[in-house]
Amino acid sequence: MKKPHKAKLHTTDFLDEFLAGISENEQKETTARMKLAAAIDDAMKAQNISKSELAILTGQNNSVITKWLSGTQNFTTDTLEDIGQALHIDLLLDYKAAPVVLEKKVLKKSQIPKKRHYFAEHFSKFTFGTRYTAACI
Repeated sequence: MKKPHKAKLHTTDFLDEFLAGISENEQKETTARMKLAAAIDDAMKAQNISKSELAILTGQNNSVITKWLSGTQNFTTDTLEDIGQALHIDLLLDYKAAPVVLEKKVLKKSQIPKKRHYFAEHFSKFTFGTRYTAACI
């Protein structure tokens, strides 16, 4: 009777080396894209919407929907808005605008530019009702 072979522990540094070569920023970007793809897929499953149906709702090809769901697509805000409207979800919900600080500056009267009237500057020397030739203008 033969003894079964024990599974050998196989270790490789390939994955560790690969992940070490990716910057923290790239990891965050990839995670964000994967989360968006998962949110789209979850909404599709919850509403029983197929890839073909989402393609029709968004006016895209089936191949584009497959790219969206792969987690590698870098979405524009317009695309996220289109997908959100089609699936009745808000994919831009986590957006937090930074506060805007306005600085008040007091100007002296001499610093305020005067309004310029294009017509008055360029046509004041002409009189209406007079015929001019092209050479005069």
